[in-house]
Amino acid sequence: MKNVVKIGEASFSEVFAGYAPKFTTIKTKCVFKIVPFGRGSEVLINGEEQCSIKDISQEIKITRELGGRTGLDPLLRVGFLQLYSAGICRGKYPIELLDEWDRWDSEFNSENDRPDYFDAKQLYVIFVVEHGGISLEDFKLKNWEQAWSLLTQVGWALAQAEQSLKFEHRDLHWGNITIKPTKNKVVTYELPSAEINVNVPTCGIRAFIIDYTLSRMQRGDEIIHVDLLDEGYFTAQGDYQFDIYRMMREETKGNWKSFCPKTNVFWLHYLADKLLTSKKLPKPRKTNEQYRYFDAITRFKKRALHKGGYRSAIDAMKNDDFWQI
Repeated sequence: MKNVVKIGEASFSEVFAGYAPKFTTIKTKCVFKIVPFGRGSEVLINGEEQCSIKDISQEIKITRELGGRTGLDPLLRVGFLQLYSAGICRGKYPIELLDEWDRWDSEFNSENDRPDYFDAKQLYVIFVVEHGGISLEDFKLKNWEQAWSLLTQVGWALAQAEQSLKFEHRDLHWGNITIKPTKNKVVTYELPSAEINVNVPTCGIRAFIIDYTLSRMQRGDEIIHVDLLDEGYFTAQGDYQFDIYRMMREETKGNWKSFCPKTNVFWLHYLADKLLTSKKLPKPRKTNEQYRYFDAITRFKKRALHKGGYRSAIDAMKNDDFWQI
């Protein structure tokens, strides 16, 4: 790793960006997601037990399927980042990364514990992936047209993975959607078995889905999933995100192995809500060109869960006209 800077964090991981000529090219910036695992409650992470070997194995499998060279056809995983490498290492946190952690903390006030307490026995999995840009939480959208394109791109990306892998993300909050600028005018989503081929206007941005810690998918006869047993997911208050976890538990009836694609609709509804209420885009007048994009998102939010709503991301994208502008 060269010229590494911290760019983000999650409950169980630290995220850095830099160059890794061994895996890509000298000029290609990568993202390094570092996840300590395997020691349960012996060494806590931010007050929580470390991820188990089983859970880490599940995330590696899903990440490889959605981004690896031997995974799903790249044409069928357009909204997911390329995986360059995934490996396991052991030891104390390098001083260079701790220095970057301190810089980030001074600027953004980290919610994580400083990772200097891990000893020489600590195991980590490191994902080296394509740089997907900035999280939706931090990205400044220019207008409602970009917000509409974002919702459309994420919807079709979920539909693709849902059809190919019976995929559910199960944690698609605005920190797990990244955005980067693009000069391409459209992005194409193909769903061959549904005979769908859609060109979506990018409006200058590409949206990507990241972090499959809680995700579910099926590859052949193998079902990959994580049981959400931590009651903390279901007792938190203060954001619609926490309602979604409770809605998912009710939908799955606690059987997290089962395929319940409506959970993807829950997260699309959450995304529409975030775009309408939390991105600080001014409500346009009806005579403004931007109004039709604002109205499309508003109409989708009203219909997505109304009277039972859509059954899956595929159902939502096939039968809702919000994206057909």
